[in-house]
Amino acid sequence: MKWRNHLDIADAVADALALPSHRREILRQASIEPDKHGERVLRFDRKGEPYLRWMPHHRPDDEVIEALAWKARRAFLEGREDDAVWCMGKALHFLQDDCVSTGPLGKGHDSSEDAMAELRLSRETVASGVNNAKVSVNFMRECIQSVRPCRDPLMALNRAGLFSGALAASVLQGKNPERWLKQEWIVAKRRFRLVVLPTAILLASAALVASLMANELLIVLLALPALIAPFACGRYWLLKEEMSWFGL
Repeated sequence: MKWRNHLDIADAVADALALPSHRREILRQASIEPDKHGERVLRFDRKGEPYLRWMPHHRPDDEVIEALAWKARRAFLEGREDDAVWCMGKALHFLQDDCVSTGPLGKGHDSSEDAMAELRLSRETVASGVNNAKVSVNFMRECIQSVRPCRDPLMALNRAGLFSGALAASVLQGKNPERWLKQEWIVAKRRFRLVVLPTAILLASAALVASLMANELLIVLLALPALIAPFACGRYWLLKEEMSWFGL
């Protein structure tokens, strides 16, 4: 995607989020920063040794976009809003690039990128993304994972605008969870600590004692379901992660 499109989307996002003028400029500059200086990401080789490699712009890694979104969210919660907007702008750059179809072997964007540079973004599309966003870690991931390259220039541009607005709103809005969500978390946490964990420990201990008394090692296998049960409480872990999105 050309700088013109990145900057156009940044302006639309800034308008939709009512960012002050200096943060608008931070978002604009961050949205083209990866094209200026690239982005290096930490990786590990087969021996577990760390190394840095350049992030491919034309096929960006979802995990890198998510990492930038998390950095932006933490900065936002800590009141470092300039830093939050900067990280968000870089995340949006890669998200937008991922909306554009790539050429042979994925080494660069195809001709649709040039055609897109001549198009104007619909500000209503970005506003729609902002207005329909949820302040949620799962919504953030859904935005990133739903992005697909598109060959049609207009459709690719509109998708980039829609997803950019949605992702930015999910990250840069709402420092406190809604009351119903917080209440669900309190109930789930209490049930996990007072029912699920004690029951799992009791059953696992009973299986271990029975195995020792009967001198039968296979009875220990009965403890496995009890030990796995806490990790199978999907609702608890889902809510726990949602609370981490609010720093709780």
